[in-house]
Amino acid sequence: KTEFIGHDLKSSYYMLMSVYDASGFDTGFDTAIAQYVLDPARSNYDLSTLSNEYLHESLEDERDFISSNGQIDMFSDSSGAYMDYGLKHCVTVLNLKSIQEGQIASESLEKVLYEVELPLIEVMASMEKEGFRTDRDFLTEFGIKLKGKIDGLASEIHEMAGEEFNINSTQQLGSILFEKLELKHGKKTKNGYSTNADVLEKIKGDHPIIPAVLEYRTLAKLKSTYIDGLIPLINTDGRIHAHFQQTVTATGRISCTEPNLQNIPIRQELGRQLRKAFVPESAECSLFGADY
Repeated sequence: KTEFIGHDLKSSYYMLMSVYDASGFDTGFDTAIAQYVLDPARSNYDLSTLSNEYLHESLEDERDFISSNGQIDMFSDSSGAYMDYGLKHCVTVLNLKSIQEGQIASESLEKVLYEVELPLIEVMASMEKEGFRTDRDFLTEFGIKLKGKIDGLASEIHEMAGEEFNINSTQQLGSILFEKLELKHGKKTKNGYSTNADVLEKIKGDHPIIPAVLEYRTLAKLKSTYIDGLIPLINTDGRIHAHFQQTVTATGRISCTEPNLQNIPIRQELGRQLRKAFVPESAECSLFGADY
């Protein structure tokens, strides 16, 4: 059985699973995950950065290399450049591994790395490949429902203000609230009055326009993020294939990106309804989220 050693192996596993339906990888070492175990608070685990720090050697970032060598040129062959870069990448991983192994052992982190984090890599890659079944029609209809509520709130806000204005404009909203309606406000700056949530929450009971503005913002964000943002991400297989990250949070919690499905609101009724767009595989299955 082949043992895999690399940097950010999840990306490679995901590609192999997607193209060849492969599984059962024997993960020997991952230098990105090892560095995360050693230093979970850092923000950058790129191999080029670690190469500079540990080996004092320069390695072109993989994305930069692909960007500069990915252009098809009928008059030249870039295969040699890819082979050279691949060799340097592998040598860097092996040299980095030899250093990290010693540090992992000296800090008694072998159990965390080898029994928790490394086996999780394939699990997360398979989660990305599996994706979440998503009801496109439900999201579309939900978006229409949200738009109706947003338009209704906008009409109420304009009526209370006595004029139409751009509710999304901080300057226009500040002018209405703090000059025309003469509500309490903070210090005015060169950019106008602050209308952030903290400011508006403090004067929520001073005028009915404030709760309406807060609700308008909540619904507008819900629509832009979870309707307009999610529908284009539904793949041809009817699923959203979000990415899961092991090296983002210092606490060890897995994070979800592109899109972030962990932040769908649950305290609001509309947020709870929105979660119905994600469909279990069968009637016997359930989808649930758990935090630690």
